[in-house]
Amino acid sequence: MTKLSSEINPVLKVQSVKVIRENSSEKVELFTLQDEEQALFNAEVLTTGNMTSQEARFYIPGSCMENTGMLPVMEYSKTDRNISISPTARGLSDSVKTPSAQMDCMILEAIALNKMNNGEIKNIKAVVGYSRGGIIALNAGIRNVLPIEAIIVMNSTGQFKGDELIVQVAKTLTPEQYSIAGLLALTFGSGAADSEKAEMSQRFIALNSEVPATTGISDLKDATAACLNELLRKMPIPTLFIANAEDAIVPIESTRATAAIMPNASVVEFEAAGHLDFYRLGSEYEQKISEFLSQAR
Repeated sequence: MTKLSSEINPVLKVQSVKVIRENSSEKVELFTLQDEEQALFNAEVLTTGNMTSQEARFYIPGSCMENTGMLPVMEYSKTDRNISISPTARGLSDSVKTPSAQMDCMILEAIALNKMNNGEIKNIKAVVGYSRGGIIALNAGIRNVLPIEAIIVMNSTGQFKGDELIVQVAKTLTPEQYSIAGLLALTFGSGAADSEKAEMSQRFIALNSEVPATTGISDLKDATAACLNELLRKMPIPTLFIANAEDAIVPIESTRATAAIMPNASVVEFEAAGHLDFYRLGSEYEQKISEFLSQAR
């Protein structure tokens, strides 16, 4: 699998970690991180589950959700340490050049590496993303910075109709291009009029010049999407997509199409369920996740 260079995968530095509260069943921390341009970011991290386990699942919430938004699934995970990260970067100011989904992925990487380096965890059993968080989970797999054993994508990766990402996508992609490759291309800065983002996309393509899918494509946005699609085809990390048949935000057909191009992906579908039924199907989601993780090892 192609591993992207540090130019595309800048490393955030953890400046400080403050414990807000801690007891036998949960811990809440505030991480302060710094990027290469000295910009500071705060990320609140919630840890629940088996607080003594060194096997961790990292959870990435969707839009308009905080870390507690993942509790409907996390509360049923009893054997692993469950770590949920609020999507801090989605509201970044225009002065920050890195697209928000990319920055959220970098925040995940910095926090996970910090916890591995201090001995709190040894294994990243899974990265679990819901809705917009699913894009970040797949991004983490493509970037290949963390030793992730499995990826779980819940109600994500399709023709987003209500997420703030699609507001950005609508400026750069035609309706026919509402795809996982197009959405991931945005996280690398593709398709934007901003010259710095265009330069980032050009560097991304250059670093992955061995990907034949970009040959003959003159449009920068399309070339980046084709390159990312090719990387998804090569990504070996076992990936489970959980999709709901009545999801009006992420059509189930788009989820099936994304999983079909990946070498080690499968789909679990729930009938008579929509996008927000994640909240009432937490135990069922967790059952499918646990079954998948036991088979993936």
